[in-house]
Amino acid sequence: MLKLDARYGGELMRQTFLQKLPSRCRRHGESLHALAKDIRRMCKVVYNDILVGRSEKLVINHFAMALNDPQCQ
Repeated sequence: MLKLDARYGGELMRQTFLQKLPSRCRRHGESLHALAKDIRRMCKVVYNDILVGRSEKLVINHFAMALNDPQCQ
């Protein structure tokens, strides 16, 4: 099973997070710290091949989108 996870697990997780990331918003009662931590975790998987400075900007953009989503209010 480890060989399957090594080969396909990361890509499946990447695709899942790639779909969920744009619609991720703050859940009822969720702290800003928890939201930021979850977005950072998903971005680390999705953007693992991008330079650190660039990926940090993407994390910040996704975090701002999650805070400003009117459907999550």
